[in-house]
Amino acid sequence: MSFFEIMDPAFGKFVLGNAPVKQIANGFDWVEGPVWFGDLNCLLFSDIPNNRIMRWIPGVGTSVFREPSNIANGHTGTDKAVS
Repeated sequence: MSFFEIMDPAFGKFVLGNAPVKQIANGFDWVEGPVWFGDLNCLLFSDIPNNRIMRWIPGVGTSVFREPSNIANGHTGTDKAVS
C-alpha cells in the first residue's frame, strides 16, 4: 500500500511506498525550502508569508530561526553550520 499518488511514473523511483508521512508542525499558510542540517540536528524551512525561517528539532519542536528572512524561499545544505 502506498501513501502517495504518483502522477508521473518517472517520479516513482524516488518514493518509498511504505514511508509514512508525518506532520511535524502546523499553523502555517505556506512553507517551502526544507533542508536538514545534520550537524545542527535540525530542519530549516521558510515561512514565506511571515518573512521568517523556522527551525524544527526532533523532540523539541518548532521555533523561529531567523526573522526577518528577507522572504527566503529555499535553503541549501552545506558542510558548514549556519548561524
